Amino acid sequence: MQHKKVGNLTFLTFPDLEHHQGLLHAISTRQGGVSSDNYSSLNLGFHVGDKHDRVKRNHQIVSQSLRFDLSSLVSCQQVHHHSIACIDKRYHKKDCFLPDNALPETDGLVTDVPGITLMTRYADCVPLLFYSPKTHTVALAHAGWKGTLGHIGPKTVELLTREFKCQRQDIHAALGPSIGPCCYEISNKMAVQAAKELVKGEAYSKELPGRKLLFNLWQANKEELYRAGIREENLSCAKICTSCNVDQFFSYRKEKQLTGRFGAFIGLREQ
Repeated sequence: MQHKKVGNLTFLTFPDLEHHQGLLHAISTRQGGVSSDNYSSLNLGFHVGDKHDRVKRNHQIVSQSLRFDLSSLVSCQQVHHHSIACIDKRYHKKDCFLPDNALPETDGLVTDVPGITLMTRYADCVPLLFYSPKTHTVALAHAGWKGTLGHIGPKTVELLTREFKCQRQDIHAALGPSIGPCCYEISNKMAVQAAKELVKGEAYSKELPGRKLLFNLWQANKEELYRAGIREENLSCAKICTSCNVDQFFSYRKEKQLTGRFGAFIGLREQ
């Protein structure tokens, strides 16, 4: 990934997506905002206990830095499921980043409307970004444990092909920073569930001395996307562990659940 400094903020971008003209994408870090204490400082989660006026100000800071219209930022109330919403012109300038306006019970967003920016929030789960340059369509998906086992990545690809006429071989996908295989400890029950729900799911679990089990969310999601038709040369992975890098990112597990959220952003700029 590339680090891009904008004022006091640092964003991460993917080289594979960076060169597409008219495409906005970025992963925010935790530095450069106005929140304090456990939420220091660029917390973008309204639901984690931070003061709402500070979280709103953090959104304003990000929108000014990335140069998109905040009123046309669309987010969702993520529930660790695999529901995906198609975002059309009705969401333009509707302040859908605010908690009362965000899409309820949704973990994926897709749009082909220029001027609308999509956003999902994270603190260990895997951000999945999608872009189809031939149809000018973008998508985001929130792939935590339940989302990964619920195949949210392949379901996003399926929606892109069915509703937006994208060709699988043309879709570019990227996995953002999340808890890595070095730190994501799971139970025996979860390992059995992964083996049941995912093709070759047992291969993503690694047992260490002391019967400690670690799970590779990165590889699980990559293999899911390959099977969905994403070409290997069109798939990028940040390989940055949020738990190992709490100076840069919020980590739900590392910080014992009391922490903020960073954001994944993607959208089509208006010409």
